[in-house]
Amino acid sequence: MFPGTREAILDLDERFEIHTASGNPGWVIETVLDRLGVRDRIGMPFGSNLAGLQKGDDRFNPIILEAIGADPTEVVLVDDDDRALVAARRHGITAVKMGTDGEGDLTISRLSDLSNLDV
Repeated sequence: MFPGTREAILDLDERFEIHTASGNPGWVIETVLDRLGVRDRIGMPFGSNLAGLQKGDDRFNPIILEAIGADPTEVVLVDDDDRALVAARRHGITAVKMGTDGEGDLTISRLSDLSNLDV
């Protein structure tokens, strides 16, 4: 998890629908969210096992978008993996790079920075 994940989820949950996507299996995501005490704030925790693909695969995001019933133009994906960001952008999703500059439309250093972005 990124630094400040719990606090960011608690803050952002008041304004946005939050889902997670990971290259890890879903049970790992569930365990981490439970330990952070925020599982009830997350809609779908997509793991590679649920999508049947890794998150950098071009088919991964459409599966998630369909499952949550979201238009890609209304979605923001935050990741530190440039492959996942490039795949998201190909589908019209706003891509936010966590960490140093990369393939994102925007870059943040902490998840709490999302509160200050106009996305």
